[in-house]
Amino acid sequence: MKNTTMTSLVAGPIRAISIEKNAARVVVYMDGRVIADTGSALMLHEGWLPPVVYVPREDVDMSLLTQDVCGPSLTDMGSRICYSVGRSGVAANVAWTYDETSEAAAAIREHIAFDLNHIDAIEEHPG
Repeated sequence: MKNTTMTSLVAGPIRAISIEKNAARVVVYMDGRVIADTGSALMLHEGWLPPVVYVPREDVDMSLLTQDVCGPSLTDMGSRICYSVGRSGVAANVAWTYDETSEAAAAIREHIAFDLNHIDAIEEHPG
């Protein structure tokens, strides 16, 4: 996977973050269906945490998600909105987004990340 740096390393109050464009086509699967498909994904690297894929909201099937109450956040990137799958919250906090972010995380506004514990897979295909 080849990434092109989009923002440089920015020191935050807790951890440094960097955000870069993912050159691959990214497809997210949950319960055997495609929940997101994009050629415009971003990769967020934050301190010691594993990298997180962020997909533009317009490339996510939002009809499958229901806004939910968020659990505690491990970051200081901004105001987080969480989503569950299904109207009855079958899988809680499957995804999250930031409508308001710190300046360091501005590139991920209106992008959605998925909890790897609740989805089938995130596949990357050469772009």
